[in-house]
Amino acid sequence: MPPEPPAPPPTRTSLPRASLEAAPPAVSSASGPAPSPLAGYTPPTTVQALAEEEIEVAQRLMEEFPGDPSPIGLVGNVYSKHGRNSDAIKHWQRCLELDPRRATAYDAMGMVALLSDEHEKAASLLRKALEIDPQMPNVHYRLARALVGLGQLQQAAAALEKDIAISPTACNSYVLLGQIRLQLGDAPEAKASYEAAAKIRPNLADAYYGLATACKRLNLAEESRRHMEKFRQLKAEDSRTDRERRSEYDDLGVMRPRTAETYHHAAEFYLAHGNAAKAEQLWRRAAVLDPQAAVCREKLALLLEGNGRREEALQLWQQIRDLEPENLTCYLKLGELHAGLGQLDAAERAFADARRVAPEHSSGYRGLAQIYLQTSRNLAEALMLARTAVRLDPAAPNYFVLAVACANNADRAGALAAIERAVALDPRNARYKDVYERLHQKR
Repeated sequence: MPPEPPAPPPTRTSLPRASLEAAPPAVSSASGPAPSPLAGYTPPTTVQALAEEEIEVAQRLMEEFPGDPSPIGLVGNVYSKHGRNSDAIKHWQRCLELDPRRATAYDAMGMVALLSDEHEKAASLLRKALEIDPQMPNVHYRLARALVGLGQLQQAAAALEKDIAISPTACNSYVLLGQIRLQLGDAPEAKASYEAAAKIRPNLADAYYGLATACKRLNLAEESRRHMEKFRQLKAEDSRTDRERRSEYDDLGVMRPRTAETYHHAAEFYLAHGNAAKAEQLWRRAAVLDPQAAVCREKLALLLEGNGRREEALQLWQQIRDLEPENLTCYLKLGELHAGLGQLDAAERAFADARRVAPEHSSGYRGLAQIYLQTSRNLAEALMLARTAVRLDPAAPNYFVLAVACANNADRAGALAAIERAVALDPRNARYKDVYERLHQKR
C-alpha cells in the first residue's frame, strides 16, 4: 500500500500529520541506477553442464535436510527428468518410507510404469495415489490410459469422467473418452465428448477426426465431411509446425525452463526453512534460466522488498508487467514501490493501470486516491475514487482513505462517518483510532 497522504492545508478540515502513516524514505539514486536483481549468475552453456548443476542443487538440498521427504522427492523428480528412472524410483520409494501418504510419489512411479507400458503396475500405483488424494488433477486420466492398456474400457471411462469432474477443461480426457465411447459402440456420447474437446481447444486435430468418425457412424454424412476437412487442414498445419519446431529445436533452450522450475521449488523450501539467502540465489538463477517465468520473479521481488531492496524489486515487477500485462497484483506493487521511492508520477500511472485491468477491484481506486491526496491535487477526484473504493469493497482501509479524502474536501461530517466505520471494522488499528479521536476533538 502506498504511503498515506499528509495533512491537508489549514483551510480545510485538518488531520494532524502525526496521525497518518509516514511515507517510507525515498531511496536516492544519485550514486547511479540500482543493480540488476538478476546479476551474478551465468548459466551453463551445455546440456550436460546444466544437468549436473541441477542435480547438484537438488542433492545439496537433500543433504541439508536429511530425513525430510520433500527434498528426496525433488531429487527423484530431477533424476526422472534426465532419464535416470531407476534412481528416481529409489528416491520416491524412500519418500514413501518417510511419508506413506505422499500421493505424488505414487503418481510419479505410476507415470514411469505407464510410459514403460507396464499397465497393471501403473494402475496399481495410480490407484494408491488416488486413495490418498482422490482430487489430484490428471491422475484419473493416467489411470484411464493404464486401464485402456489392460482392456478395461468401462473402468477407464469412469476414471475419465472423474478427471473431467475435477478439471472441466481436461481436453485430453474428453478425447480419450470419445475414443472409448466409439469402441464401446456409443457414437452419440462419443460425439458429445469430441465436441467438448473441440470447444476447449478449437485447433485440436484429433477432436475433429473423432467427430468425423462419430458423425459417420450416426449417418451424418455432411457433418462428417465438414469435420474431416477441418481435421485435414489442422493436421497439415500441425505437420508444418512440427517441421519448423524440429528445425529450430534447441535442447538447452528446452531444458532451461525445466531446470528453473526445480530451482523455484528448492528456493521455496529454503525460504520456508529460514534460509532467505539461498532462496534468493535460486530464484535469481530460475529467472535467468527462464525469461518467461513470472512466478519466480514475483517471489524474488517480494523477498528483495522485504529486505529493503526496493529498487531491485521494482525492476522485477516491471519485468512481470511485460510478461503479464493484465496482472493486477503487479500494478499494485509497482504503485506501492514507486510511491515508497518518491516516484509519484510513476505511482499514479501504475494505480491507473490497476483500475484499467481490474475496474471491479477497489485497490487501484484507493491507491490512486492516496497519490492525489499526497500531492494535494485532484482532491475532488480523490474523493470520488475513495467513494468508489468503498462501494466496491467496504473494508477498513478504504473507509480510512475516504475519511482523509473527505477531510481534504472540507467534509467534516463525511470524514467522521468514514473514520467511525474504519474503526468499527478494525478496532485494533491504532492509526485509525488516533484519527478518530483527533477528528472528534475538533467537533
